[in-house]
Amino acid sequence: MNKKRENNWGKYMNKKILVIGLSGESVFLNLDHFNKPGETIQAIDKKTEPGGKGYNQAIALGKLGCDVTFITALGNDGYSDECIRVLKENNVKPCIVYKNIPGSYAVISVDSKGENNVIVYKGASELITFEDIYNNYKQNLDSAEIILLQLEFNEELTTQLIDYLYEKDKIIVVNPAPRNYLSVETLQKVNILTPNEFELSLLNINKIKATVITTLGNKGAKLEKDNKIFSSYKVKAIDTTGAGDIFNAGLVCQISKGKTIEEAIDFANACSALEVTKKGVVDAIPTYDEVIKFMKG
Repeated sequence: MNKKRENNWGKYMNKKILVIGLSGESVFLNLDHFNKPGETIQAIDKKTEPGGKGYNQAIALGKLGCDVTFITALGNDGYSDECIRVLKENNVKPCIVYKNIPGSYAVISVDSKGENNVIVYKGASELITFEDIYNNYKQNLDSAEIILLQLEFNEELTTQLIDYLYEKDKIIVVNPAPRNYLSVETLQKVNILTPNEFELSLLNINKIKATVITTLGNKGAKLEKDNKIFSSYKVKAIDTTGAGDIFNAGLVCQISKGKTIEEAIDFANACSALEVTKKGVVDAIPTYDEVIKFMKG
């Protein structure tokens, strides 16, 4: 087994992608401004759609035309059917672990500047275990070449997944959000890390072998090993919710097509730029052709 797993992305051209992550109901509230402590304000409008970091990434990969499977946990609150419907509608193969408690739920407030605040109840996703995934979807774990993870599940599950996938010699991409809890030992088994600036501050990248790509919001992204910034595409932001998720999807999409890491970052920047020009997440995700047209100007 090749434990070095050098960044030879080309051998993964057009290969299967597996996303493992949280999904559930997301309620978007558009506001004029965020309320201060003790202040009651009225929302301008409301929208409900399926969401979650892993869910958004899987949907984006599906809309970008990739071969993607999504493993997640859903609950007994009646929203599961909608989550599955939207996944299938966007060319994602769902692999569901059901738990007999309410599913995940998020409230996203978006102000007039397009900035957001997010509150998440994990629900069913809090109960999913490695055994749930291994016993039901081992074939999917073993057949995928590129795996995209976030840190919305508990530490034990994520660590067990990375350990297993590392032994299977997979390309492991970790978006260390909403916070990093992984040990240096576990992080050594990851190929690509995609923190934002705050998440980067919690990492000692000098002890990590992974390729680290830091997302910089409207400034673009930085390839840490080369100290190189890839400038963002300039757009008017309407809603920044999900921009990081779509960046990760765009990055993994291009890696799966054998593109260089530099090409993948540029494409990911374009994906996230288009995402923020519309309200919500799922409906704002661009297709592959839309991204290519946008990049050509």
